[in-house]
Amino acid sequence: MIGQHGWLESTAQTLYDRNKQSPQMKTRILDGIRKIAKDVSELHQTRRTQPVARGTVGTHVAVSLDPREQSLLYCELEFNLTTALNIYVSEELDKGHLSPDNLKKVSDEWHQKGHHKVIGFRYDLETQLELVSLHINDFSFHGRRQGNTTEIALLLNEMKMNARNMRVRTFCQPDSTIAKHLVDSQSLFNLINASTIMMAKQEGSPGSQTLDDLVMGTNTSSITSKRSVERLYHSKETPFFRYFVPKFQRRAPLINRGYWLRLRAIDTIVHRFLTKETAGKKVIINLGCGSDVLPWQCHARYENLGSDVLFIDVDYPDLMKKKRAIVLQTPELRNLLGNDFTVGDEDKDDLLLRSNKYCQLGCDLRQLDRLRMTLESVINLSECAILFVAEVSITYMDTQSADSLIQWGSTVGRENNFCLLEQILPYGKRHPFAQQMLGHFVKLGTPLRSVEQYPTVESQASRFQSRGWPRVEIKDLWQAWSSEEFVSDSERIALDDIEPFDEWEEFILFARHYSILHASTDCSRGSLPQTSTSVASESAKTFAGLRVEIIGESTKKTTRRRFGNSMILRMSLNSRESTYDVFSLDGQHGAPPQLPPSGPPARMCFSLTDLGEYGIMLVGGRTSPSYALSDCWLFERGTDPRWRTMPPLPVPLFRHSALRLGSSSLLLIFGGKKSSSQLSDEFFLFNPQRACWQRCSVLGPAPDSCFGSIVCNSISTASIPGVFSGMLAGGISKEGRIATKQYRWELNVYNTEPTISFSPITTSSSNSRLVSSFGAQAVHLGSSVIICGGMGADPCLHGQTITVVTTSAEGFEVESFSTPQNDEPMPFMIGSSIVQDCSSLLVLGGGATCFSMGTFWETNFTSRLHSLSNSTIDLIGCRKFSATSTVTMPRIQLESAEHFQRIVDQGKPVIFKSCSIGDCQQKWTPDFLVSQIGANEKFVIHESHEDTGVLDFNSKNFSYVTDSFGNIMSKLQSGARVYLRALSRDKPSELPAKLEEDFPNLAGDFTLPREMAYIKDHLFSSVLRLSGRANMWLHYDVMANVYAQVAGVRRMILFPPSDVKHLSFAPGASSSSVNVFQALETSASSLRATHPQEAVIHPGDILLLPALWLHTAAPITDMSTAVNVFFRDPGQKDHYSPGRDVYGNKDLEAYEKGRQAIARIAKSLHSLPPVAREFYLCRLEDELQLATEN
Repeated sequence: MIGQHGWLESTAQTLYDRNKQSPQMKTRILDGIRKIAKDVSELHQTRRTQPVARGTVGTHVAVSLDPREQSLLYCELEFNLTTALNIYVSEELDKGHLSPDNLKKVSDEWHQKGHHKVIGFRYDLETQLELVSLHINDFSFHGRRQGNTTEIALLLNEMKMNARNMRVRTFCQPDSTIAKHLVDSQSLFNLINASTIMMAKQEGSPGSQTLDDLVMGTNTSSITSKRSVERLYHSKETPFFRYFVPKFQRRAPLINRGYWLRLRAIDTIVHRFLTKETAGKKVIINLGCGSDVLPWQCHARYENLGSDVLFIDVDYPDLMKKKRAIVLQTPELRNLLGNDFTVGDEDKDDLLLRSNKYCQLGCDLRQLDRLRMTLESVINLSECAILFVAEVSITYMDTQSADSLIQWGSTVGRENNFCLLEQILPYGKRHPFAQQMLGHFVKLGTPLRSVEQYPTVESQASRFQSRGWPRVEIKDLWQAWSSEEFVSDSERIALDDIEPFDEWEEFILFARHYSILHASTDCSRGSLPQTSTSVASESAKTFAGLRVEIIGESTKKTTRRRFGNSMILRMSLNSRESTYDVFSLDGQHGAPPQLPPSGPPARMCFSLTDLGEYGIMLVGGRTSPSYALSDCWLFERGTDPRWRTMPPLPVPLFRHSALRLGSSSLLLIFGGKKSSSQLSDEFFLFNPQRACWQRCSVLGPAPDSCFGSIVCNSISTASIPGVFSGMLAGGISKEGRIATKQYRWELNVYNTEPTISFSPITTSSSNSRLVSSFGAQAVHLGSSVIICGGMGADPCLHGQTITVVTTSAEGFEVESFSTPQNDEPMPFMIGSSIVQDCSSLLVLGGGATCFSMGTFWETNFTSRLHSLSNSTIDLIGCRKFSATSTVTMPRIQLESAEHFQRIVDQGKPVIFKSCSIGDCQQKWTPDFLVSQIGANEKFVIHESHEDTGVLDFNSKNFSYVTDSFGNIMSKLQSGARVYLRALSRDKPSELPAKLEEDFPNLAGDFTLPREMAYIKDHLFSSVLRLSGRANMWLHYDVMANVYAQVAGVRRMILFPPSDVKHLSFAPGASSSSVNVFQALETSASSLRATHPQEAVIHPGDILLLPALWLHTAAPITDMSTAVNVFFRDPGQKDHYSPGRDVYGNKDLEAYEKGRQAIARIAKSLHSLPPVAREFYLCRLEDELQLATEN
């Protein structure tokens, strides 16, 4: 230990070498962990290249890090984990999420063990994880596991086991164990949203270098999102971002679309510059470029325009050196340099890379003289036409430095242009989106420095005009989205076909809070058009004695739900997703009303309309944007309230508009979406007396198809019986823009077929734009219609507006318009439910996902109109409909062969934990499998058509794809939605698969425990199963089998055979289309009579699946490797159906013969009258039941 080459002797040298390799202090937790993982990987790769005797392969696990290296790694890892958790729990305490009882429980157990007191929450790692586990339903979690308590619990349990493992300091952990600890730690950091500021907090006040490091850290998130856009939305273009983002991460649709628009806005300005005639050479300088690939994209897209353009990337030296290394090592990027390029000196030169078409500068943008000098060394700027590009970069600089840079840019070239894309605060910093955005960047340690000084497009324009830029054009990104120059109608339509999208309110909010500016010093072409987004000046107007007044927050507890709906029941309110909240409107709690225990399955974006004495009608909605619903339910009031199913809509619909016609009981449905990309152009009328739907015939021209429109009755209707009229306005069209035309509609229901006609409303009032909104709620209150919230074509509509409208046969008039004034609170009415209570409106729930910056949840407000009476709303309970409870499957230790035989005879599933299944657990890595099976060997896989990865054997929503095994493994490792079930290699359509025959190179690595010798004696097949992020359909196997998990983690849901009648299995089919996992999450009624059991299978676990147990599977990790062994039941050997059975699920012969007998019986009864046929079928059903019982 202390001799020559001992650990203590070499410590100083080891640390010195490490510092040489990594001179920059790592201040970001996630970056630090990624570097550790990378170092482990690189070291392992280096040592793998050394010659190894073949005889030792597979007999030892790889240990690449020596004890000293492991001690340093785990010390750093444990410090970062405990630090992150300490700060995370402290932040949850500040939010009021920490339970005193749970904290006391942990604290008492800590002191009972004789431990010293801790500062804050700096317990040991396992205790911290236990504290988080106790708050799994209270704390805020992030990342892909957000909202999935099962996956969160699994990760926390894994980390607890890791913590116990890490405490045993043997310093000889194998590579596979270290890799698992690092991957799990990365997942935990993502779960708790470990921010880059955490390490800065531990090191005191961060200096300039730390702040610069934090700013550079924003690049990683940005290019990962851009890579997601590139792969999905620009799949036919060369994927340049791929070279800077080693591992693809698919972003949420909202983030994808937001970054697509950001990239398009920049590209439009750049293309405008490239096509403009200029006197000098064109130079595009990307300020704070990060890993952006603008030069390569422009040369690929605009080869003719960009051939004589010089692109210059400028950013911090450390970041640019990394970028240079990637460019030089990647042929696809290096091609842009040509053969004649120079590389700058590592330590001396700011000019890091120079060629005729592309240069890189490592320079601080605050050092303008140095920046100019370096640029002048490349080209004579005074002879050039220059475009500066700054995409969310100079906003991180202090305002004075950013303003100096802008002014300096106006003096650099012969003609100068500036393209700026950054955040704005059009509605002030108190707006919910602004609060989330500002707080997000503060939390990252990279606050937005200039946005409060230049919060609007007007102030940004003035900023440039006062600093030498006479021509300025600026739009917010929603105006850019709606502009044909930036995005054409056909392009907007095409986007919906790429991935399902329905986050329109959030998308508009994001786009309103970013602006794209193009400034120029060229005065020869006059002034660029200036677009104003000022909020309406008449926001406080009062007409006809009406005024909206906000009383304020009214509930003691926030209801976290959006895009639901609500209804009045006596003096209580019901709002539901898979649960419903019960509110008291007068503060008198009492006993909650008795509500039906079951009802509609969970959904969102549906309509709920009061039809008077008939009840309250729920229509349509959706689960996901790609799955619209057509079912309809009527809530019947009374002493025994209940939900009753009604005839479904002729087509599935969500985001439609529903209106009760006047004081009648008729319901009219306008527009809506049939799927993520299809809009409805139909109008449906429902009559509860007849319980039927009718399509309305359209007379004359009809408005463009829209969803999320405002509809209301006309207060002054014609006196003709059966004729109704009103107004239709707003909504989003198929082109993705908010409709700005308003229409008067007239419906005649006394014809044989109801007819509806439309006529445009013309008005000279500028206030008419205030009804052109999307997602608003319209409530009839006396002689007025109150329009609450929503987003509008006009920027003044931003989710916090209330508009009072009076309609008549001639048109409509906006009588009052209210927005937040000064510090006056105003509800954020996005996805809210609006309930009328006498002269007050109750705003319940709502909120928005603010791009990648967190979610804002609205508390509940009371809006007062006319009346000044006080009202108190208390949330007195949140209840679920009666739902299926899932039982966790028992995990037991396998004791003996007799023990296994007893379990098999019981016919109940069970997990045998931590079994010995051979060397496969250590050896069957993806690389090993490819080397043993062969990279070029062809296999058939199931490849999902849908983004969800939910495979359905009946609908065949997947393709059978033949691919090489090497490609298949690459797909599986990346979490692709594919599934491989190995078949017999020689006769796949005739013989069952057997591991020893199909994969002899692997067979020796897998063995069942000797206690399962019974299976070997009755073996039918042994199947290799490899799965990515794909859900296996619900099915049953006729033969019993064991499922041995080799690698990855898999979740299975099993149902006893008696549940088959509740799970939609068609006659003769062994597969069902029921999406079990979705149904369990939404408490769907389809599972309420079933008895599901949940099994989470880890490596080394073996699940026993008895015959006929229905089961489905879903991934928890990106990739799963397993061996499935089927065996025959000796008691049924005479009952198996004759002929080939490749999969082990051919039904027993008795069932097949029974189906034939049923067909004969049905044929014999077919000629009977219906009454007699039904009578005798009932008799035969009873006799069949008695016969089987006897």
